[in-house]
Order: sequence, then structure tokens, then C-alpha cells
Amino acid sequence: MFFLLYLRWHYTAGLRTAAFNALAYPMAFLEYFSVPHLSRTLFSTWHHDLMSYGRGFDPADFLWVLAGNILSRIIGSIVRVITIAIGIFVSAAAFFARALFLFLWIFLPVLIPFFFLRGLLLLFF
Repeated sequence: MFFLLYLRWHYTAGLRTAAFNALAYPMAFLEYFSVPHLSRTLFSTWHHDLMSYGRGFDPADFLWVLAGNILSRIIGSIVRVITIAIGIFVSAAAFFARALFLFLWIFLPVLIPFFFLRGLLLLFF
């Protein structure tokens, strides 16, 4: 009787929760690495580090500040692209790991008796 109740839970509420988690974990990793936000701000400056042009116009100072601001944006973009790539990789790995877990979840009631009998055979023979 208990095993039938377990099977009922396993293939209804348990499977529903496992399927929800299979999608929730990759989405959580995308949020953890801030992939949507970093994608929107890809060409922003690094730590909002902008140099001021100051008053007046001096061509040498203007080019120096322009180069510094462009360099700050390049550094920010490089760091953001690396973080986005790591976030997508971790999210994809979590998705495949959770999909494997969901696949195993479906066959777990069959595997439990198999491993129990395998353990008994290893114990006695």
C-alpha cells in the first residue's frame, strides 16, 4: 500500500516539482550572473568610470579624455562578455544536469528495486 502511495506522489506532485526545478535552476543562474542586465549595458563604461572633458577646448586633452572613455567602455564590454559567456555556460550545464535528473526521476522507481537486489547479490555472493 505504501509503495502505491509513493508511486502516486512520485509521478504527480514529485514529477511536477522536478520539472519545475528543471526550468527554474537555469533561469536562476541567468539571473545570478545578471545576463539580461549585462546584455542591455554591454557598451557601458567600466564602473561608470568616465573622465570629464573640462571647460574650454584643448585638442590634446580632448583626445586624451576620449581615448580614456573609449578604453573604459572596451574594458567594460570585455568583462561583461566574459561574464555573460560564463553565465550562459553555467545555465546550460544546469539545464542539462536537471534534464538528466528529470530523466532519472522518471525511472527511479524501477531502479530502486534493481539496486536493492544488486546490493543483496554483492553482499551474499
